[in-house]
Amino acid sequence: MCKLVKFGKMKVLILSHNPITDYNSMGKTFLGLFEKFKCSEIVQLYIYPTLPNVLKCSSYFRITDMEAFKGIFPFYKAGRVIDLSEIKENNTLYENLNQKVFYSKSKHRIIKILIRNFIWTCSHWNTSHLKSWLKEQNISALFVAPGASPFFYKLALEIGDFLNCPICSYICDDFYFSSTESKGLWARYYKRELKNNIRKLLEKSKIVFTICDSLAKAYSDEFACKTLTLSTAANIKRSTVPIKNNSKSIVYLGSLHLNRYLSLIEIGKALDHINETHKANFELLIYSSCTDSFILDSFKNVSSIRFKGFVGGSDVYSIMKQSLMLLHVEAFDAISVERTKFSVSTKIADSLASGVCLFAYAPVEVASMQHLIKYKCAAVATSSKILEEVLMEYLFSERKREETIMKALETARLCHDSNIQSSLLYNAYLDLFNYENTSSKLCL
Repeated sequence: MCKLVKFGKMKVLILSHNPITDYNSMGKTFLGLFEKFKCSEIVQLYIYPTLPNVLKCSSYFRITDMEAFKGIFPFYKAGRVIDLSEIKENNTLYENLNQKVFYSKSKHRIIKILIRNFIWTCSHWNTSHLKSWLKEQNISALFVAPGASPFFYKLALEIGDFLNCPICSYICDDFYFSSTESKGLWARYYKRELKNNIRKLLEKSKIVFTICDSLAKAYSDEFACKTLTLSTAANIKRSTVPIKNNSKSIVYLGSLHLNRYLSLIEIGKALDHINETHKANFELLIYSSCTDSFILDSFKNVSSIRFKGFVGGSDVYSIMKQSLMLLHVEAFDAISVERTKFSVSTKIADSLASGVCLFAYAPVEVASMQHLIKYKCAAVATSSKILEEVLMEYLFSERKREETIMKALETARLCHDSNIQSSLLYNAYLDLFNYENTSSKLCL
């Protein structure tokens, strides 16, 4: 059966782990991508035990891991519609920490992922309540951001079949070509399951949106699918001039997993040496929601590091403006490099637009560094051998920082304008609906 979509009456269902927010990197990515969409044109189904803090969709449905677990029993109805009155500016990462059943930072990560996958496979998550909500929304297409969980691909395909509407997938991290999860029996099983589900979803996707051109080419070659690159969009208003202040703070805002904390420690130790030899007082401020005691304890041996904890989206720009430099880091071990080689963080877009100099410390082969090097829009150190040298060059030279900031602002205008990136997404859906309309009429 072909589904006829009225031009200008589209409604896109976002299927994702996180809701649209301004306090979480993925939530901020969605916020930029869907800027051009009216509230009436998007609804969202997500699975994290959190609440949005910005009202961007006309309706939200949430099913958490705990609800999926309880949903194994037929008498329990998993999931609920989020009342719009619950969407408040002061909502933070987790509505209830106890609801986040599976933490992924332990040595048993693969086992936990497989248990989670088993729970969702056995769960009666696709309830009559969810189906009624889906029907009420009059959805015309899906936007699927699946991630690393095999079950989520199955969930997306099942919902797509139920709605009988086109699927578009959004890939901002590579889990298909990466071989980082292939050691051990359970890891090989997980990887095979994940790859099979990725293939099934992408082969059924009308368009695959990717975060960078290199990822688009890799997936287009592998799956013969139509791809479109959507660069991460800045969520802050682009500054017109470099921001000047007397700050001695280098600021990192973001996650610490994938061994990013190790690169921050290297920067902190370099700052310690600079402070000692030049009688300076530079400090590294780290803002993150991380609660891993091992990671946090590792910062205590570095004098210049100050761990500041979680910060809400409304405070981020204020912190940026009070910084001497902003940081982007990735780890240098082989596993982390492979996991981040196609990654271009949301915070890069915001940093380039901020009017504050961005300092990037990461391997040269990852996509984020290739982007920054191409446009010469950040201070860049690609190895520990030159880290302290490049740090000193920018810490003590206002001229160098301002020259780099001006290039960053131009790069933000060219590559990370939310209006441009969101227009690309919006027009892609309009083109898709025009094609679907033509096909539908031929079926009548």
